[in-house]
Amino acid sequence: MTSKRKSNYLDSDELDQEMARYVDTGEISERLGQLILELHDHILLHRNFRGYRQDLKDEMKGYSLLRIIKCGLNSFNPRRGCKAFSYLTRAIFQNYITIITRYYRKLNNHQKWLKNELANLSPNDPVWKKFAKDFGLSEGMDVVQSGDL
Repeated sequence: MTSKRKSNYLDSDELDQEMARYVDTGEISERLGQLILELHDHILLHRNFRGYRQDLKDEMKGYSLLRIIKCGLNSFNPRRGCKAFSYLTRAIFQNYITIITRYYRKLNNHQKWLKNELANLSPNDPVWKKFAKDFGLSEGMDVVQSGDL
């Protein structure tokens, strides 16, 4: 009985051959690039990465492509018995986790800074008045309440 493969299925043997060709020649073929892009797109569909905004997904994909080309392909050795599919999948997954971690660290630092800046404003400050007007807050309202941000 033959098994049917989906049209977007990535052939592991073809990826192994392309990676072995890269190790021998040092040049990334167009087909290897296509296979890596397909792998990136498929991993972005994983349940861990579905809920993120498209701009963050694009950043994750771009960063991961850069890291794979810069470091990942050079450290791959098919003679150690490692399959290219598993190697690249793990590397891409880890790069995505790194980008998400950096994103949330930056967001958390920004929220702390904003909370600190808002706490230092007085209600008579023109910056506070503009902020209150833009966000529909009353001018006499406390700037930062417990649990905000």
